[in-house]
Amino acid sequence: FKQKTAYEIMPSLVGSEMCIRDSLGWSTVALIEAGGKRVLFDSGSYGDRKLLLERLEGKRIDAVFLSHLHYDHCINVELFKEAKVLVSEEELNYALSGKYEDVGDPFVPFPIVKSFIERANPVSDGDEVSEGVKAVSLAGHTPGSYGLLLEEEGVLFAGDAIKNGWEVVNKRPPIPTFGGEENAMKSQRKAMKMAKVIVPGHDGPFRMANGKVEFLERGAPELYVYWEPDVERPEKMDLFPKR
Repeated sequence: FKQKTAYEIMPSLVGSEMCIRDSLGWSTVALIEAGGKRVLFDSGSYGDRKLLLERLEGKRIDAVFLSHLHYDHCINVELFKEAKVLVSEEELNYALSGKYEDVGDPFVPFPIVKSFIERANPVSDGDEVSEGVKAVSLAGHTPGSYGLLLEEEGVLFAGDAIKNGWEVVNKRPPIPTFGGEENAMKSQRKAMKMAKVIVPGHDGPFRMANGKVEFLERGAPELYVYWEPDVERPEKMDLFPKR
């Protein structure tokens, strides 16, 4: 597809970097450069810190756009103290009002959210974050979930409104959903209608072709096990042994 806006998806670098990421403690992190600005889409979890610091060393980050306020997407925002924090007003209200507790959402790191509230800039549906980069409301996973659309390229960073390709193929809402399953499915349909390429919150970028997910990048999961007492030398396990 035609590309005017430059972006780099951080998780594609993880395998060689030996980044420590557990099943919920990782998410898509992307650096978007447009209109002379650098915008970080989500900030990942603790296990991403080393990778982020290395890859972004010496680069000015103008803004961190948070798709929603779950720990695996927002907890590293404190690394970028000079950057604006862009997050939807609905999501801020969800966290600061304590509504997340009312619906049983255990993933909001309230102290972290409070720490950046003074530099938080609320965004609304359709706001231009940078030249050709638009904020898109995708409520459902949480009440204030948002994505970022690269308008000319048709690339949508969907956050957890679409966690993976399986959800789209099977027409299922993200699990868990704290903003209503009906809202989540409306957002999924909205996302698929507006985008040529989806960058999900917990999967590789893909497009749909004849009702099937077509990944733009082919990757393979790797598992390393640390055996005591020699914890400095991880052993790579074969996840797909030949039969």
